[in-house]
Amino acid sequence: MEYSDSFVSNFLSGNADKLIAGYKIIKDIIKIDFLISLNTFIADIMPEILKKIK
Repeated sequence: MEYSDSFVSNFLSGNADKLIAGYKIIKDIIKIDFLISLNTFIADIMPEILKKIK
């Protein structure tokens, strides 16, 4: 199925905001997920580090 240039440009201009919003949401979810995993890593590792320091 071939798409005309006007169809493609209409599709892109109509959905650009949705794509950008979706991308930002996904980026935030990944960032939050990373921070959660980092927090659990720190919570697991910090007691070990503190034991070695003392």
